Parts: sequence; C-alpha cells; structure tokens
Amino acid sequence: MFFNSLERVQRMKTVEEELRNGNENLAHKNLGREDQLLRLRAEVNDMEKEYRAVKADFEEKERQQQEAFSRFTASTVLTRLKASVYESDELSESVAQSFLDGNLDHDSFVKQFRELRKVYHLRASKLERAQKDRLFTL
Repeated sequence: MFFNSLERVQRMKTVEEELRNGNENLAHKNLGREDQLLRLRAEVNDMEKEYRAVKADFEEKERQQQEAFSRFTASTVLTRLKASVYESDELSESVAQSFLDGNLDHDSFVKQFRELRKVYHLRASKLERAQKDRLFTL
C-alpha cells in the first residue's frame, strides 16, 4: 500500500487520530461534569422559583402601597376637604336650628356654634387656599 505510506497521508491519519482522541477526551470530561451540570440546573430552578415567589410578594406589596397612596392624591384630598367643609357647615346649621327650636340654652348654643363655625372657617380657608394656589385640581 503505497498510498498509506505517503508522508501526507501519515500526517493526515495522525491528525485525525489526535482529533478523535481529543474529542473522546472532551466527551469524557463533559460526561464527568454531567452531575455538576444537573446540580447547577436544579439550583437555577430553585432560584427561579424563589425569584417568582419574591417577585409576586413584591408586586402585591407594591399594589397595596399604590392603594394606600391613592388616598392622598390631590383630587382625593380636595374632595375630602370639600366634604368636611360641607359637613362642618351642616353641623353648625343643625346646632342653630336646635337653638331656634328651643332645644339648647343660650350658653350651650354659643359654645357649640362658635366651635363648629371655627372648624368650618378653618376648613373653608384651607379649601379656598388650595383652590386659589392650584395646589390641587380635580
């Protein structure tokens, strides 16, 4: 076999043998790491599960926070302030009507009416200032 004895053919067979041995060694090395790879994949899966749970918890807390903050939006505060002004006015009118109906004596009426009107005017002043300064808009 003259062809197999040629130097180029011999080198090619040597290179082929080296590549085959290298691939075989690499395959054995990779198979040797299979357990480590499986363990690492399991760790990644566990971490992913933990991440999803923590993320879901975070999103729920973020939703609760937004819900809590919504009570303090400009429009909500202004609406509540308007309602409290109206309520204070109604209460003072109710005390005045009780006095006119004879259900309250003069001293009790003056004391209650002054206190209620003071609260009304404080709230009305805050509402007017907020609307004037355009701090809050609906």
